[in-house]
Amino acid sequence: FRYELNEEFSHLYHDLENGMHPLAFIFPYLPIPILRRRDKARVRLQELVTEIIEKRAKKTEKSDDAFQMLIDTRYEDGSPLSPHEITGLLIGTLFAGHHTTAGTAAWITLELARNPKEMDRVLEEFDTLYGHDGEVTFQSLREIPFFERVIKEVLRIHPPLIMLIRKVAKDLHFKDYVIKAGKYVCVSPRVSHRIPEIFPDPEKFDPDRFTKERQEDATPFSWVAFGGGRHKCSGNAFAMLQLKAIYAILFRRYKFELVDPPESYQDDYKQMVVQPGSPCRVRYTKRDNIQQAEVESKKATEETASKQHCFKVDVDYDLCQGHANCMAEAAEIFQVDDKGMLTVLQDTPDNALLKKAQAAAQYCPTGAIKIKQD
Repeated sequence: FRYELNEEFSHLYHDLENGMHPLAFIFPYLPIPILRRRDKARVRLQELVTEIIEKRAKKTEKSDDAFQMLIDTRYEDGSPLSPHEITGLLIGTLFAGHHTTAGTAAWITLELARNPKEMDRVLEEFDTLYGHDGEVTFQSLREIPFFERVIKEVLRIHPPLIMLIRKVAKDLHFKDYVIKAGKYVCVSPRVSHRIPEIFPDPEKFDPDRFTKERQEDATPFSWVAFGGGRHKCSGNAFAMLQLKAIYAILFRRYKFELVDPPESYQDDYKQMVVQPGSPCRVRYTKRDNIQQAEVESKKATEETASKQHCFKVDVDYDLCQGHANCMAEAAEIFQVDDKGMLTVLQDTPDNALLKKAQAAAQYCPTGAIKIKQD
């Protein structure tokens, strides 16, 4: 699909992006230049997408990319997605994976640089696992629990989206309020993540909030950096993996420190996707003579798992969206058919499958799977 785009697409995308201003949440059709350019860009983008669809329809060989999948997708009544819908899905995908990860990566560097003790813990974890030249693998990126907590804490303090929006499907009664169908409800992650009754001392950078002992995010939907419910971000596991992979390389080679006073680094809320405001400067120095330490944690984890006698798999089918991550992690336990329907093959699997089941629960995009141990 990327090879069917041109320079015009890039310019239109940036016009659309610049029009995603926080002001547009309140006055979406205000007659100002950036919003006018946004609307014109949306119309032209749909024209370009329609042209690509028509060109593909004339080809004898069918493409096998995600764009073709959208073209071939059908509703239950057999009708295809319209060019308007396909354009919207493409724009949403680009927005979801573009600035969000970049902004979070920047804040990981900044928060660790202004919290040197936490930086040292991260470096120790990476050095233990990789040393200077250790291979970065898919499995190894799952064995850095402290850095994963760092990412979660960065996303708690600096969520990239200023609000999450849902359209009410049917009248909702809550206490003395009635929210009519067709209305929109909004949640601000930045506000939710700073409720002191849930996250004590909320402005403090404290990755250990998310340890098993503390679990400050145990309250449902208290941590909503990726949204929640049935429409939670389906790319959250990929985003976490991407950030881990980036820093598995960066932190073995470089150490970072702030150039400006720590308090000068602030979020820029003039953008749809929140990122650090400019200038945003850090100084890096090369790291040398890194030694790989003996890894005992993995062995200890395996020994702990072996002591568990049995476990139970619980699935919230209202949350399950059929992403099939669970089947990729533990095909002995989970099966997802072509329609996205999940079947649990074993409610109480053999203990040898515990680690696989835990991975399935951890990487389920919607958090629909829970593992209960005796």
